[in-house]
Amino acid sequence: MEYYIGIDGGGTKTEAVLCDATGHVLLRRRCPPTNPNDVGIQTAVARLCELLREAHVFLTDMEEREAVLCVFAGIAGALNHREELLKGLCESYPADRIAVNSDAINLISSELHGGDG
Repeated sequence: MEYYIGIDGGGTKTEAVLCDATGHVLLRRRCPPTNPNDVGIQTAVARLCELLREAHVFLTDMEEREAVLCVFAGIAGALNHREELLKGLCESYPADRIAVNSDAINLISSELHGGDG
């Protein structure tokens, strides 16, 4: 089964939601802000990696094996630090499929539901 984790990283908090392929929410986690302009790139990557670690631990406990995650992280401030964020996450979780972009993508996607705007 495939698993997906969406991350909304902002300047006040970061929230991650882990779902299965049917969209059933399995786990929600919050952590402090991950905007690299505010907290620095190393802190942002460390906090995001901790969210992914928690998801992996949850899935391993559930399935008794390591799962591969499809990750989208919409992070405030990512436009200036996208490559650094992506590199940090991919180095820590090379088997996962990871994409990083601005948190504006989260807003647009939630409002348009994949349709034209």
